[in-house]
Amino acid sequence: MRNVVRRVILADVDTVGAELDRIERHWPAPPWPALHLDRGLTAGSPGRHGRIRYHVESHQPGRRTRWVFTPDMGLTGYNEIRVLESGPGRAVITDELAGRLRGRMVLVWPLGLRWLHEALINDLFDNIERAATGTLRGSGTLDDRHSIRRPPDTPADPEVWARAIFRDPPSWVAALLGLRNLAVRAVGIPPATRHAFDTISVEGNTLVLGQDDQHLDFRASIVVDDATVSMATTATTKNRRGRLYLAVVRLVHPLVVRSMLARAQRSVSAASASRRADLGRAPMSAPIAADAAGVPRRTDSPP
Repeated sequence: MRNVVRRVILADVDTVGAELDRIERHWPAPPWPALHLDRGLTAGSPGRHGRIRYHVESHQPGRRTRWVFTPDMGLTGYNEIRVLESGPGRAVITDELAGRLRGRMVLVWPLGLRWLHEALINDLFDNIERAATGTLRGSGTLDDRHSIRRPPDTPADPEVWARAIFRDPPSWVAALLGLRNLAVRAVGIPPATRHAFDTISVEGNTLVLGQDDQHLDFRASIVVDDATVSMATTATTKNRRGRLYLAVVRLVHPLVVRSMLARAQRSVSAASASRRADLGRAPMSAPIAADAAGVPRRTDSPP
């Protein structure tokens, strides 16, 4: 098992590294369990937060610290935080947790502990970034784009495509959204309502929809051009609940979006074909009538 959380911070590597060395000061407690390092960051120092136990294996001031988990944790491995230069005035801080899972941890890690770990580390990185730069650019974000081919003779109206994408999703996606509404209550996130996909604006070939919520702000843009229909999604988290939620969503989001677009492609194409067929069955000539002499003629022909 290997888990990596990475962040670019707009500060020089020495500044970020100095803040990493103050990890006990920047540890996000509360709401997370407090960090205790019996002898600071010196090699061999025992440490813990909550029920998680470890010791400092090695420490390179301003650059890297590695902790090794105690054998009774159900995880044989380490957690390392390091800082590297990423150009002038830019540093990358990375948390890497790697090891072998045993016993209950085989289930506990993927089902829950992983997402809690990532949310905690992002909160820690928030504090380090604030200290290093005086501000926070935001870590919990989603920004992606997916496209499909626009079938010939289908509407260019983005509202038609938005309805097909969001109001008629695949059955498994609808079931997943229902499960989501049940699960999020456990972490204090309100269930989605019918307003989650309300239109915010329409301008030309672009429609924007979304919602601002307690845990994150969400936007989706539908863009229709001559050849493609594209959907761009952005989400910005507001708190650790949002980061925890987004960490799970990232796993299925690409598959969900591609499935919704593919279904919309089929449904809009079928509806367009049906309309063309209806037009083809419509009468193509005017009714036949007779003139005063009883000679048949079309009613749209001159007398």
